[in-house]
Amino acid sequence: MGRTAMWRVLRKHFLRRALGCAGFTAIVVGVAVPAAAQPPIAPVSPAQPGSCLGPWLGDSQLDEILTGFTPPWKLVAQRLGQAVAIKDSHDPVTIAQYMAGLNLKSRGDFERALYAYSGLNAQDIGGFVAANAALVRSFSLAVQAHQDWYESLTARLLVGIGSNITVLGPVPEVQFSQDQLAAMRTAFAADDGLITNGGLLLAYPDREERNETVTRQYRDLSDTMRAITGADNALWSTYAVWASDEIGRNLFGNIDIVLAEAAGGNPRYWLSVGNSQLVSDIGPAFRSFVQTFGQGRNRGTSFAQFWAAFQQSHRGRNISYVDGSGDPSLYMENAFKAYYEVMQLNDAEPGIADPVQRAASSTRRAQLTLLANTLVGLQEQSIVQPVLDNGLCVLSVVNPAGAGGVGVDYDLPQADGSGDLKLHTDQTLPNTPFRVELSLPFTTVGGQTVPMNQVMQELLDGLRNNYFHIDRYNPANNAALDWQNYSQRMGFIFSMFADYQRYGAPIFLDPRQVFGTRSTPLDNTPEIAVLTILSL
Repeated sequence: MGRTAMWRVLRKHFLRRALGCAGFTAIVVGVAVPAAAQPPIAPVSPAQPGSCLGPWLGDSQLDEILTGFTPPWKLVAQRLGQAVAIKDSHDPVTIAQYMAGLNLKSRGDFERALYAYSGLNAQDIGGFVAANAALVRSFSLAVQAHQDWYESLTARLLVGIGSNITVLGPVPEVQFSQDQLAAMRTAFAADDGLITNGGLLLAYPDREERNETVTRQYRDLSDTMRAITGADNALWSTYAVWASDEIGRNLFGNIDIVLAEAAGGNPRYWLSVGNSQLVSDIGPAFRSFVQTFGQGRNRGTSFAQFWAAFQQSHRGRNISYVDGSGDPSLYMENAFKAYYEVMQLNDAEPGIADPVQRAASSTRRAQLTLLANTLVGLQEQSIVQPVLDNGLCVLSVVNPAGAGGVGVDYDLPQADGSGDLKLHTDQTLPNTPFRVELSLPFTTVGGQTVPMNQVMQELLDGLRNNYFHIDRYNPANNAALDWQNYSQRMGFIFSMFADYQRYGAPIFLDPRQVFGTRSTPLDNTPEIAVLTILSL
């Protein structure tokens, strides 16, 4: 059956249903289904007067009603215009020239650019990315800027009908083959600016697989950073591994997500936004530190030289703390100054013969690590605040005292490496035997030398939304009754960092080994191929 003929059948079918008819059929989109596998069409019972007009209308009457309706592919062609021919050319030079002439801030132009880009053959993608680095970087940032629309192309909706569960979703106008996805992942991995940002969204259209990729990136950053700063202390990126895995379990679905979606919220979208946004923003500083200092490299480089080079190489990537515009308190710069000092201490410790001096060095290294972790956490939670405000507050999904308490508990492995040690964010977190306490001095990037405990207490007590001036540095006040509240959230996070930084081997495990995996590699079809419509 041709496309036009199929459209004629479909539109009459949907019109009959809109007029109140019962029925049972299957609509197959782009997939050949054997006749034996197709569900039978149930007979339509004679309708009561006024209850079902569809069966009493002939094809000619339906055609008259539907006159003026435009098939969807014609609407697509009208909207995309020249992009259709550009895509069909499959020519990298033509596609690059076309994309370069578009205003990627415009939703319409971005859609046209994405459509044209999808015409690249898999074998041409690597060369296209290398030859058009600035264009592809701008394009990847545009993907992130238009994530709400882009995510809607691959949204899934689980609908229960009797004992059946049907996965519903749109059939997207833009599709990438598995070969194209694999080629993008290889090409983007060669450019630090494309590993994250919109490049992550482009190469991983499925949310669950994208989340597992983010989790893996955090684990790689944790392992490679710890090789520089010391294997005995968890880093911010270590905690991010488990937080990202927690997001993955929420993306897969639980009662809190279902309740929020039933109330009209879109928590999976906002979780996905926050997950990809944070690794795109915070990740580059960790990656640059590893690239600069990993495997004993560049020990003659001062921290000031490192930070200046990082700032210069990462301009124009929409990173919050580059140029200082999104980090007026210099959280990230001070954090990485502390990590730099931790590196120096770790390098020197093997040569310290005196056990007392070596223990003192280890203690200072632990305190500097806690300071750095928390400063990164302050920046991270400032970035994610709009996500909490805009997307996760339906039915108190981010409020542990409300319906969504399970959704924000923090899960770690038990001490023996098995799951599940659940840290309840709405309850006071008890101190552990390996808690790190701050006491030693630190010299900030501004040249001021102050005790780390004083710095941290002032930072936590001065956070916005600390309406009653509660001492968040005090572990007795670490419960976050409202996870949407920045001050309460950071009080819990600081205590968790202090108590579990030296938790030991379990915190460095792969969460996929502890809690299992949820995604399919190279999943390029989160949308449905078969849409089943059942009468209710």
